[in-house]
Amino acid sequence: TNPRITHLIGVDESGTGAFAGSFFSSAVLTSRYWAMDGVQDSKKTSAHSRDVLVELIDEEVICHAEAPGTVGDIEKIGQAAAWTNSIVRAVEDVLKYLPTNLTLSRVAIIIDGTGSATLREKLKHIDALTMFVKKADEFVPTVSAASIFAKFHRDIEMNLLDKKFPQYNFNQHAGYGTEEHRAAIKKYGRIPHVHRPCTEDKRS
Repeated sequence: TNPRITHLIGVDESGTGAFAGSFFSSAVLTSRYWAMDGVQDSKKTSAHSRDVLVELIDEEVICHAEAPGTVGDIEKIGQAAAWTNSIVRAVEDVLKYLPTNLTLSRVAIIIDGTGSATLREKLKHIDALTMFVKKADEFVPTVSAASIFAKFHRDIEMNLLDKKFPQYNFNQHAGYGTEEHRAAIKKYGRIPHVHRPCTEDKRS
């Protein structure tokens, strides 16, 4: 534990393993010891809970930012590059609102998961301690908050897609590769700019 660290930027994403729709990365800036009742990994919260929590979290954190990786991005540069870019954009957007009296030497960026060499390289220009932590969304509240924001924004998109393309039941499986979704793809085909490339070869 570095005693110089006074603030955290928690980073997580939602939807990278789905067949359809954008995925979203979120970065959240808080004080080091920030915590809030009910804030946990978004996979352990209901849609209603997230709707309530995003408003409460928004009032408490210093700032947050979300960046999508769209189907268009994935088609153009591939999913790995789109994922990297979305995380970098979210972090850079949060840094724009860093309080003037807070230096990066006092900030730690905690990213859920193992990351990648490319992502590490792209974050090198940020003069802050950067850590990749498996399952950080389960025990670091700031990362949990990022998880909730990311899932909230993805849910909005999937609900809109569900209304536009009700035959796929996106509001039931959120675009992931469930048997129901696979059957719908087989019956109705892929929707351009909604289903990701090589959908039929992916696994949830």
